[in-house]
Amino acid sequence: MKHYRIVYPDQDGETVVEVLSEASILHIWHKYWYEKMCHKFGRDYVDKNYTDQDCISDWVVGNWASIFPVT
Repeated sequence: MKHYRIVYPDQDGETVVEVLSEASILHIWHKYWYEKMCHKFGRDYVDKNYTDQDCISDWVVGNWASIFPVT
């Protein structure tokens, strides 16, 4: 399973670094992403043409995330 790192400022301007697994990303993002995709393209089209990996890829791009090696 891959992990991704995001960096953002908190409300005090301090840098926050978060590392999330693909499972965590799907847990927090999939429902919202799926609803928006269905609204845009229709449920049947989304079910036939999109996967969990597409959801993760959209999250990565939207959050400027980078892959993070976990050992």
